[in-house]
Amino acid sequence: MKVLNFEDSVYKANAIRKILGNRCGVASVEQVSNVEDGLKMLKDAENAGEPFNLIITDMHFPMRSGAISDTEAGEKLVQILQAQGNQTNIIVCSSRNMKLPGVYGCIWYSEISDWEEELCDLVREMEQMIYAMSDIHGQYELFRKLMEQIPLGKDDTLYVLGDVVDRGAGFMNTLKYMMANPNIFPIMGNHELMALPCLELLLSELSKDFLHNCHHRHSVLCQMNVERRITTFQDS
Repeated sequence: MKVLNFEDSVYKANAIRKILGNRCGVASVEQVSNVEDGLKMLKDAENAGEPFNLIITDMHFPMRSGAISDTEAGEKLVQILQAQGNQTNIIVCSSRNMKLPGVYGCIWYSEISDWEEELCDLVREMEQMIYAMSDIHGQYELFRKLMEQIPLGKDDTLYVLGDVVDRGAGFMNTLKYMMANPNIFPIMGNHELMALPCLELLLSELSKDFLHNCHHRHSVLCQMNVERRITTFQDS
């Protein structure tokens, strides 16, 4: 993540950089002390193909180099970026406890507030990824190869949009893999809906005891048994 911090206080800028680096794992944090120079940095980074992912701004700092501080500089910055159609997430970190519309989040920078944790929470939230796939249809090996290409972190989410079962022979392994990963959420598709009538038949095989005890050759036998029953249901 690449962060640009609009802040004219060196002490506060260093505090923000330290929190982002030590607790959020953000390696690139640049500081700018006025709106004019900051807008140029944003434009230059975009033109170079390395745009900033996050803007953190105070409310009280100069509009341009050498000018006196403007108590509404942060709000004016947000308005300028919105008028330009800039989609970069903005977090306001100000000693003024306020809520500014149109930004990703607002943090009260105060000794009596837990601003450090609030900032980290917002940054972590931004870094969470949401993935989606569908129509696996029992192709377990292909599913695992696809999972190897998805950097699914512990805070990320994968939604499987239906049709895990049917057709392929590896749907039981696919289901067990999903059940073992709490951040994978399979959603019922029409093929799962068609398989519902045989759910009672599968309850024992899908129980915790089954998943715990079926290892090595026993798991293969159990899987073959369940898949044979499903195949019989599909062919009937």
